[in-house]
Amino acid sequence: MRQTSSFCVADVCNLITYRLVLVALVARVAFAHGNKYSSAVCTPRYSKEYIGDDVVAPIRGKTLPRCCDECAKLKNCSFFTFNVDTNLCSFKNEDAHMSTNAAFISGYVGAPPPAPPVPTRVHVDLVSAETPHWTTGKNFVCWNIDASAGRGFFWRNLSTAAPFGAQLARQAAALGRVQEAGHSMLRFGGTGNDYLIYCGFGATKFPLLPSEANRCLNQTMWSDFLSFVHAANAKLIFGLSMRTGKDSKKNAFPYPWDPQNAREILKWTLDHGYGDLIGGFELGNEQDREYTGAQQAHDFEILYNLTVELWPNPSRRPMLWGPDPHGLHIPTGADPDTKLAWLTEWLDHVQERGVPIHGVTHHEYVEVEPVPTGYTSPDRLDLNTKIASVINKTVREHATFNSRDVRSQFGLWGGEIGPHNGGKPVCNHSTMRWAVFGDSLWYADALAAMAFNGYTGFCRQDFIGADYGMSDCATGKPLPDYWTALAFGKTMGPKVLETQNDGGDSLRSYAHCTANSRTGAVTVLLINLANRSTTVDFGSALTKNTNLLGKVTQKYVLTDSVDPKFSLINTTGIMGTGIRLNGKELTLEADGSVPTLIGEPVMAGELLIPPESISFLVFENAAAKACM
Repeated sequence: MRQTSSFCVADVCNLITYRLVLVALVARVAFAHGNKYSSAVCTPRYSKEYIGDDVVAPIRGKTLPRCCDECAKLKNCSFFTFNVDTNLCSFKNEDAHMSTNAAFISGYVGAPPPAPPVPTRVHVDLVSAETPHWTTGKNFVCWNIDASAGRGFFWRNLSTAAPFGAQLARQAAALGRVQEAGHSMLRFGGTGNDYLIYCGFGATKFPLLPSEANRCLNQTMWSDFLSFVHAANAKLIFGLSMRTGKDSKKNAFPYPWDPQNAREILKWTLDHGYGDLIGGFELGNEQDREYTGAQQAHDFEILYNLTVELWPNPSRRPMLWGPDPHGLHIPTGADPDTKLAWLTEWLDHVQERGVPIHGVTHHEYVEVEPVPTGYTSPDRLDLNTKIASVINKTVREHATFNSRDVRSQFGLWGGEIGPHNGGKPVCNHSTMRWAVFGDSLWYADALAAMAFNGYTGFCRQDFIGADYGMSDCATGKPLPDYWTALAFGKTMGPKVLETQNDGGDSLRSYAHCTANSRTGAVTVLLINLANRSTTVDFGSALTKNTNLLGKVTQKYVLTDSVDPKFSLINTTGIMGTGIRLNGKELTLEADGSVPTLIGEPVMAGELLIPPESISFLVFENAAAKACM
């Protein structure tokens, strides 16, 4: 599979029109399977109930195959729940809120196609070692903390004075240490942040009726959180509430934005010596549902003026990220053109107003189905590249420098990126749909695809919380995606290169200049989606300056665990929560510290790449001109 430049979107433009790319992002593919009772194909999930998100009233008297058929016929239906006892069928546009219940069978229309067989031998090389294809930020691996009730922010103690918060901070700090910036970015955002009132920082009163949609962030919680940010060796991207100071039981989202409550908490933050922890701000979460792009641009101008007021020294002033609209994957037949139109309207208007934007952000959940073929489906993972290239093309066309040159540090960021939108699952091990090794196949591919397609940063949703976190919501221990992020940050530096391979869709290849190296070293990332191994040899762009005894000098190969004691659920393999590095289980040290990931020396001209694996291969002697 050869990767091509996101700036011209060459292969996409040659194979299908821009419009077809957009259609592909929202299409659900049906596969005939010959079931004599049903004309549609659905993938069942037994003993699972999807709650809410109904598109029509439930229908009684159906069978499971008929439930599948009826959903396939409905324009807005992608998921369904069938009650075995009552024969009641419910039709859904999402599967976010799921519970375990033996009386139910749920599912979705279609089935992710499995990975095709990989050739027994594959050749991999760089397209060019002369110049970088793109350069990301030096803290590309970013992570999120979400104040939504379903993420446990209000009951989970993140204070570093508490063992749980201190342990999470140690794990987060490791993600920053391995990256070239020496620190990571922590995005404090999400739906819950738009329902926060900053209580006790000034004249703003506490709400009369606290609820999920009406919560206080008080001085104790805020200072505890800031201590966590400091211990995590991170810079905070603070997603400010659009309803600051408003009682959501009485007030809709206001326009224009009133910055008074935000001013109160930020003034307190500066007065108490925490100002240097804030690297930037977002404003609101998925506000394309509430405002026009022009209105949101006006609100960003208000925010910018607030930062000028509170940080008069431009060199110390936090930067602005936004607008973080909902992603292009949105189901139920919605037209992605409307999402892009909203984004371009916002881009045009913030530039007209002279508002300096450091990072253009968006949400994206590609909805990886939590079944083995969902994690290994090239069609599903291809959405990473398709979405990223479409967003990049749109932003680059509209974010042009104007005479005031307000975007000298402009970048494209994935503001809230995850395998699924999560919903509100309980915090236990009854459902850990994306806490498994299989999800790391998606995550590694998404990181590399966004880096290749012109992104500066990738903020993973969520560091902890729900059933898709990088850390277990109950214990805080790292899950496979955490170790994948650590390996990516340690080996894949900011300079992105272009690869080519003849392995087909099942072997995905990416390359970066090796992190923290200036000697021309190159790291190649290989993701084998197939269920069998393949032998890989490497071309001259990687090996021409290397003797025959040591083409690859270090390997970091991530595979699933076969030992049930390393899984939080009664499953091993890619559907288990264990992970191995070069065959050794990855776990925290006895004192809770994060072990240093150590590569395995390799003295061979070719490598056997295991099935369903992630391999970071370091060519220390590649002497790539782009990496010097």
